[in-house]
Amino acid sequence: MKELLNPEDWDKIRVELKEYQNKLNMVVGIGGFMTALACLGTEHPSLYAFIGAIIFFILKSHVLSVFPKDVITLRKLAKEYPENEEIKSELKKLEKFLSVKSIMKNGKPAMIGYFFYWFVLVVEIPSVFLGVKWLELFYK
Repeated sequence: MKELLNPEDWDKIRVELKEYQNKLNMVVGIGGFMTALACLGTEHPSLYAFIGAIIFFILKSHVLSVFPKDVITLRKLAKEYPENEEIKSELKKLEKFLSVKSIMKNGKPAMIGYFFYWFVLVVEIPSVFLGVKWLELFYK
């Protein structure tokens, strides 16, 4: 059985995935963390984090544009031809690079920035319903 991707293609995909991971770490991780930190310095952090979400999603969509085209093509082919075993085997090989474990291992800055940003975004929601300013408990 002939493989769809030759060794040169795999090397190219590995390089592209590393580039993707680096951009994800820089843009989503550092960008999200710095934006969240800046929002914490305002009177209403969640409001400014909500406004900043527009920019955050624009940056995130830019990072997604760097995702390897070969992987996207393989995923489309797998949906079109679910009975094709060659495509399934190629996608299985890619899973070790795209698994949650791999993303958690190589994308720590991205995960920290992403979760910290969302924490700041939703942290004031209880204050609307309960009247408690959660952030003031930490810094006042």
